[in-house]
Amino acid sequence: MMKPIRTIGGTAMWFIGLLLLLSLMGQARPAEAGLAIDLDYACFRGRDSLVYVEVFASVQRSQLVYAQTDSGLAARFRLAMSMVRSGEVIASDTLQGFDMVTDSSELRAGQFFPYVFAFYLKPGHYEAQADLEDETSGVSERKTVSTVIEQASTDSLAMSDIELACLVEKTDEVSRFWKNGFRVLPNPVRFYGTQLPLFYYYCELYNFRFFPDSPDSFMIHRQIRAAETGTVVRSLPARVKKKAGATAVEADGFPITTLSTGTYSFEIRITDLYDNCVAEEVKKFWVYRPEDFEAGRRTATDSLFVGRLAEFAQPAADIENAEVALEQMRHILTADEIARVRRLTPEGKVQFLREYWERVAQPEGITPELARWKYFSRIEEANRRFSYLKKEGWKTDRGRVYAQLGPPDLVDYRTAQEDTPDHEIWYYDKIEGGVQFVFADKSGFGDLELVHSTKRGEISDLNWLKTLSGRPLDERTRLSQ
Repeated sequence: MMKPIRTIGGTAMWFIGLLLLLSLMGQARPAEAGLAIDLDYACFRGRDSLVYVEVFASVQRSQLVYAQTDSGLAARFRLAMSMVRSGEVIASDTLQGFDMVTDSSELRAGQFFPYVFAFYLKPGHYEAQADLEDETSGVSERKTVSTVIEQASTDSLAMSDIELACLVEKTDEVSRFWKNGFRVLPNPVRFYGTQLPLFYYYCELYNFRFFPDSPDSFMIHRQIRAAETGTVVRSLPARVKKKAGATAVEADGFPITTLSTGTYSFEIRITDLYDNCVAEEVKKFWVYRPEDFEAGRRTATDSLFVGRLAEFAQPAADIENAEVALEQMRHILTADEIARVRRLTPEGKVQFLREYWERVAQPEGITPELARWKYFSRIEEANRRFSYLKKEGWKTDRGRVYAQLGPPDLVDYRTAQEDTPDHEIWYYDKIEGGVQFVFADKSGFGDLELVHSTKRGEISDLNWLKTLSGRPLDERTRLSQ
């Protein structure tokens, strides 16, 4: 049986202890729309006749009211989750949330708090009922989602539901977001796109035919289908994995930057190569790219998508803080531009920014606001993914490349290799005919530095592997140079 995360049944906890701010969309809902809650759920194998159910919730940070205190601005909220069946509350849990910021500049639109509520339930139809109360303003909101709780088969190949995520990474640190060796940050909104260009998922596989004396393999097929046309728009390479037992975990992430705005379904098919038994699961999600609207491209007309999209606004037109913006633009400004900016007055810096983004936007045929938003969304994503100790993510080597070029087309993660530091190889297929960047953990403390790149103007060390390990390049590594 898969090990579920532990629940905190009915007890309050300080939210600041697990604060995870994930910027999903360019703008949050307008404040007058009320408090914003998003819900999703997934069923996993439980115990005895009970199903292990996770309900994923997110609270939009910008919807909360922050009151001035001696230490800064503070928000307090209460999120109660109830599983209701035939009008009766069968199980419930409560999160007592608390957040503190130094000043209002930290409250950027699009940030949300993810959380996981965990229950063991009998199979059947339930309503997941979320009640959110802002304890400062007294405003409250209720949202319900219909759920169908089903027990996975115990005698044939089966899969859990698919959990969509903002991030999936291997870790031994057990937390509310930990499952079977992975930290999985849920994406209850189920939106991806320009602001969240990497698609992550997690699911569990059950009932392989497994014989320890002669273990064999299973195959994974994954594809993305456009909901309106039924056309397969993305097929990922099939993968064959060795069985380690009768159960397994399938968790991965990949870029979806080529998908246009619309509604899609993610499909996974698992084949047990011992007897060719098959199990399949499907999960709907949405892609939102404001550049599609700016360019006048046709977008999906799915009613649910249109309703969800209406909850979000377009990128803001104002320049909030010229000093901060220019500091975070140092990766894309020339030396002459940086020298010029230093001599400008505050008003001159704002004017410089307006002129700069007008110049960048013109060749792309988009608005300056959208051009600026696209860049700073990558800064926020770099901060989320690559921050190290007190070092902001955009100031790291990986963050710098991510901010300049966006997400890579492919990442080759190489960890736990004998005599070689952990390292990643990023591939960009459409730049200079195809380039790569190699980042290595030279210090052994988790901050990966750029050690080699084939892009013009970047550091180049064709013997980077030998430099790191003292060994010559093997044939496999030579082929990736």
